[in-house]
Amino acid sequence: MSSKPQFFVGEETAIIDLGDGFWVELNRELDYGQESELEGAAIRDVGVDGNGQMRAEFSLNGQRGLMLALYIADWNLVSPKGKPVPLPDNLAERQKAVLRLRPAWGKRIVAEIEKLRADDGEPTAIAVPADEDGANPT
Repeated sequence: MSSKPQFFVGEETAIIDLGDGFWVELNRELDYGQESELEGAAIRDVGVDGNGQMRAEFSLNGQRGLMLALYIADWNLVSPKGKPVPLPDNLAERQKAVLRLRPAWGKRIVAEIEKLRADDGEPTAIAVPADEDGANPT
């Protein structure tokens, strides 16, 4: 018996355990509108050059920041002073917040998002692997 097609995105999430009791909850998938916005976020400028040829400039920074903002559903992260950092509901404010992550943590979370995007069969809890030297980013 075949399963019925799923036409809409569900509310399934995955938890990334960052160690020391900290975690980030990720949406398992984006809806069509979010995917379209994410694809467009890489494009910085499109136009025609002096020879009449189409040209396009891309920005991975803008796309990765939006990817983090769209996929992160919740977190329990704290500021350098140890105070909880709320995850804003507003997408623009959320993007500003996630872009303030230390690069090593941002890259780790993006890597886990890319795994989710590549494989729908990820477990609900994901352990973040240590760096090559065995340490987590700090």
